Amino acid sequence: MILIISGEPYQARQHLNQVVREHAQQGFELYKLDAQDGEEKDVERNIINLLQAQSLFAKQKIVVVTNADAKFIKQFVEKQTKQIGESTLVFLVQKQLALKSKEVVAKHFALPQGNNLTEFIKQEFAKRNFTPPYQLVSALGVRQKSFSDLYWLVNEIEKISLAPNHSQELLMKEEIASPFAITDAFAQRKKSNVLAFLEQEFYQGTQAVEILNRILWQLRVLLIVSDYKLHPPPRTSYKLPFHPFVIQKARGAAHSFSPSELSGLYLNAISLYENLLFSGLPSKLLLSQFFWQL
Repeated sequence: MILIISGEPYQARQHLNQVVREHAQQGFELYKLDAQDGEEKDVERNIINLLQAQSLFAKQKIVVVTNADAKFIKQFVEKQTKQIGESTLVFLVQKQLALKSKEVVAKHFALPQGNNLTEFIKQEFAKRNFTPPYQLVSALGVRQKSFSDLYWLVNEIEKISLAPNHSQELLMKEEIASPFAITDAFAQRKKSNVLAFLEQEFYQGTQAVEILNRILWQLRVLLIVSDYKLHPPPRTSYKLPFHPFVIQKARGAAHSFSPSELSGLYLNAISLYENLLFSGLPSKLLLSQFFWQL
């Protein structure tokens, strides 16, 4: 059998370790090869030699090959599949490969996002018999967006599980990189990100009216830029009253909303502003309900 494991490095490596353990329990001998050590023909020859070599202890082997490129793997599958026999050949790669072969089993791991990321964090804590508060899960999820793999996240979870005080240090240090992070996520219509930033803002003590003021500002920008695009003024010298960078971002985000949606959201935001000032309902609840419209 040929197994190709690809995608997010931490999950891929964890799955590889699980496969190796299961094969070890069945009596397989483990061999490892790095495809960068030598020419392709040498790597191919080494794989075949390991698969076919006689052993005093086990007839079946599991050979793990790292850093092989897609071209090499495809050629190997086409030419050498019959040489594998009862052994298992594993390729650990970064990018997902589409190979049409009955002998190939592919396992790809995507970087978890949104609810999947939240569940991943909870499961990792559960493995360590630790129950995290919601604000900690939210803070870790927001910070994880800065990383392309899960190694930082898992390392933080390990630290917190061993020393719970580390979670307080993390939450004290955790700051949203920009006060407009929530407005950028709103403009891009990324609801899960907006709600995560909202949770973080409240934890840091930001007032609900301050958050809504930023959203109202973002909606005004989107409305003006969208209207300017649909109804350009006759005076060609007229310029929008915003910084060019703000206009560029707004033009990129305006397509996420129709003009009627922008108008409706703006009116709802004004109504929400009055509710925040005079309603007895929790401000977090009111803001969350507003953002669920996205």
